[in-house]
Amino acid sequence: MFEAVRSTIDDTGLDLRVGQRINDRRDVAGLRRRIRDALSDSWVEDRVDAVTLAATELAANGLVHGKQPVLFRLFTGPERVLITVFDSGDTMPYFDPDQPPELLAAAGRGLRLVRSAAERSGTASAPNGGKWVFAEWRRAPGDEPVP
Repeated sequence: MFEAVRSTIDDTGLDLRVGQRINDRRDVAGLRRRIRDALSDSWVEDRVDAVTLAATELAANGLVHGKQPVLFRLFTGPERVLITVFDSGDTMPYFDPDQPPELLAAAGRGLRLVRSAAERSGTASAPNGGKWVFAEWRRAPGDEPVP
């Protein structure tokens, strides 16, 4: 599965627009502004809220459930936007899409939000330990290309 994530990142010459190590919750908050700035003049402008939601959920999940280092990256290209979060933990995130979270539970909704906000999302083990989680959006016909 890692190769699928690697090829998703490497295969079409995506540009790294935001790269940041996530050390604490303040970094997650700062990430929101950086994402909005990076996407403000692109075809994905009308999806900035969805991208920001997915990105901050994945980054926060890396902090809470993963292991340092937690590394966030936002890539853009003429046809797609990709966010990736790496953390050094080996426990893969999981949720059952057919089983709703408990009504008053404090956790259990993040990956559901990512799945509903992104066109595609997933996880992969990294070959030297750790894992990647990702979310992706593709340009629809009629969307303006990235300048």
